[in-house]
Amino acid sequence: MADQRGFYHYLSVNEQAMRWGIYLTAAGRGTIVPGEAYPPPAHPKMYAFDWRRGGTLPEFQLILLTEGSGELVCRALS
Repeated sequence: MADQRGFYHYLSVNEQAMRWGIYLTAAGRGTIVPGEAYPPPAHPKMYAFDWRRGGTLPEFQLILLTEGSGELVCRALS
């Protein structure tokens, strides 16, 4: 996705990078306005979720929120 409000790019991860133990899977920035779907429909299916069924991400994430409000629900790894 690339437009005036943001961009994102998902990267391939090969076996060598996985052996290093740390790698980058995606980078980007975006603006979600009130009432807009999140994640946007163009995101890969593994990142799609809705509040009724939830979702689990297969990786650690570092996300910086600079403004706005909302709700983040997490559970501890077991």
